[in-house]
Formats: sequence, C-alpha cells, structure tokens
Amino acid sequence: MSVGKVLEFGFSLIRNEPKIVLPAVLNWLPHVLLLILSFQFFTSIKEILNLYTLEQLSKDTNLIWKILPSILPYILATIPVAIISLFIYLLLMCIYSDIIRQAYTHKNISLVRAFLIAKLWFLSILRTYLIGFAILLGIGAIIILIIGGLSIWILSKGIVYSVFWMIFCIFIGIASVMVILTLFYEIPAVVVVENKSGLEAILRSLNIGKRNFWQLLSVILVAIFFTIFIKNTLSYVPYVGTLLDNLAGLILTAWNLMIPAVFYYEYEKKDFSRSF
Repeated sequence: MSVGKVLEFGFSLIRNEPKIVLPAVLNWLPHVLLLILSFQFFTSIKEILNLYTLEQLSKDTNLIWKILPSILPYILATIPVAIISLFIYLLLMCIYSDIIRQAYTHKNISLVRAFLIAKLWFLSILRTYLIGFAILLGIGAIIILIIGGLSIWILSKGIVYSVFWMIFCIFIGIASVMVILTLFYEIPAVVVVENKSGLEAILRSLNIGKRNFWQLLSVILVAIFFTIFIKNTLSYVPYVGTLLDNLAGLILTAWNLMIPAVFYYEYEKKDFSRSF
C-alpha cells in the first residue's frame, strides 16, 4: 500500500491491456464539436470585419444588434457542448471504476461489461454530484457572505491589513479547493464498487478522504502536475506536437480516471491488492 503504487498501477494496466484506453476516445467528441463551433464563429467574425471596421462597430450600437444574430447561435451552442462534455466525463468515471474493479477481482477486462455498468450507474453518479454541488453552493454562499462582511471591515483598517487579508483569502481559497477535491475524489469508486449514491456516497467519500487525507492529496497533486507537464512538453514538439499531445491525452485521461478506484482498493480493500 503506497502512493507510488496507486500512481503506477494505471500505467501498468494500460501496458498489459492497451484496449482500456479506447473508452477515453469519447472524450474527444466535445473537443471536436467545440473546434467546429470555433471555426464557424471565427469565420462569421471574419465576414463581419470584411463589411465593417472596428471603429464603425464601436461607434454604432445598431450594427452590434444587426450582427449579433449571426454569431449568437455559435456562442449559445457551447452550452450543450459543455453539458455533453460533462456527461461523457461522468460516464468515463463509471467505466474506468469498473475496469479497475475487474482488474482487482482478477477478472478478464471486458469493455462491454464496463460500458454496461457505466450505463447502470450513470444517473446515480450524476445525482450524487448534483447533490454535492448543491451542498457546496450553499456552504460557499454562507462563506462568501462572511468573508465579504469581514473584508469591508478590514479594508477600513488600512492598506497593510488589506494586503495581509487578500493573501489570507487567496490561501484559504486554494486550500478549500484542495480539501473539497480530496474529500469528493472517491465518489466514482464508491458509487460503482459499493453501489451507493446520493448523500450516502458523498459521506462515504468524505470518510475515505478524511482518513487518508494526505496520501490522497499527494496522489491528486502528483497526477495534476504530471499531466500538465507531459501535455505541455509534448505540445511543443515540432511538427507532431499536436498529434502527440492528443495521443498522450487518451492515455492520461484513462490513467487519471482510474486513480480514484485504484486508491480505493489499495487503501480500503487491501485484501484485493494486485500487482503486475
């Protein structure tokens, strides 16, 4: 049981079962749709700039209203694309959680089974995250009101207090994001492996995160920085950077989505421990 094994397991599984990368291709769909929308949007902007100068547009508001119908559909279309992207990511969470369950229970990896399980638990994981989002929204609103009130009082005390308060707020904001991410990180594994959903799944994930906080936080931070480093490095490779970036993105997406379930089995189901 170690942070290193949690991070290494996914890559080992991909090396032994390369087919498990295939579901991650679904994650390309919203990117392709967004690329098409962006192309159409900028084509429309180019046509508008061929008809009018920026000076004309800035001075005549009627022109803005005249050209708005030609670009507004592309802007609004990003909303369903964002929803599709979210749904696909939740589906992939379920798929890769079941793939890890199959790996740890010494079953032959079946993508068909993983997709069927994902279909079964998709609504449960969606409902769980919506409940979690609602809870965080309520808590966040209360915290913002408290911080807002304190900010007004502290700003009246002078520049020195204001600077220290701003630094403190930034630190609290970053720390809060890390804590929330850690405590909610195990939701996919809990939903798929333990068949829990809603508030019960959230509380179970909170319990796992609380008992293994530093180990889980270490895993999350290493995964985030490793992913950013690899993708940024490959994107600068001459001629083939974009291709390498997209191919690496498939592997890194699969790897990242397997980590919650791997951590779950390594720290919560130690009797299932498996190595390659």
